Amino acid sequence: MRLLPLFVLAASAVLPSVLSAAVSPLAKRHYISELKDALGEIDVRWKNIEKRITGIPKQGASKSDFVAAKSAIEELTNYMQTGYQAAVQKNGALTNVKWADEILADMRPYQANGANAMKTWRSQILQMNATAGIDFVVELQSSTDRLGSAFSNMETYLGRYVFIGGFSVLSPIKEEFRMLDEILDTGKVFYRFYCDYVWEVLLRSLIVYLIYATDLMYVMEI
Repeated sequence: MRLLPLFVLAASAVLPSVLSAAVSPLAKRHYISELKDALGEIDVRWKNIEKRITGIPKQGASKSDFVAAKSAIEELTNYMQTGYQAAVQKNGALTNVKWADEILADMRPYQANGANAMKTWRSQILQMNATAGIDFVVELQSSTDRLGSAFSNMETYLGRYVFIGGFSVLSPIKEEFRMLDEILDTGKVFYRFYCDYVWEVLLRSLIVYLIYATDLMYVMEI
């Protein structure tokens, strides 16, 4: 019977440290300042993209106008893969729904800016081609696709590892602004334009060949 008090004393000495070890990882899984700052930085970079894209003249734009916008897009993509990724991984899984609401509130500003920027970006595709050629259009498509991949990976990570409730937490903001959809749709517009261009070139080449073949046959008959 004398062993019982000793066991209770030993347990009471060890239990606080065990509970502390079990609780502390969860206690740290809130909306950390690094992630909040990262979302603010994304907003700043989206505003820069929108400024550069909307600043491109609807007529008479130069290649440098598009290069500046392309550089801004690639800077955001690089940040998503470095600064943002590090912040969201450090944040970890949330343990309270209210923090998800705060994150979504901080995501809202750049969602609208990004969607508007992409709509304007793809509306310039004819001028892009006329100004710098189809190879440059392909470069712009590649930059846009990489940006879409970066934001798609962001949403995947948030849904799987951060938000309680998974991807459904993102649904309201995705449906309201469609920012990621606008990025992906813009990449598709670039791709379709390239395919149409290639088919047009092939068709013209075929017409020229047929004309040449017809003339050759006519000469041979003579």
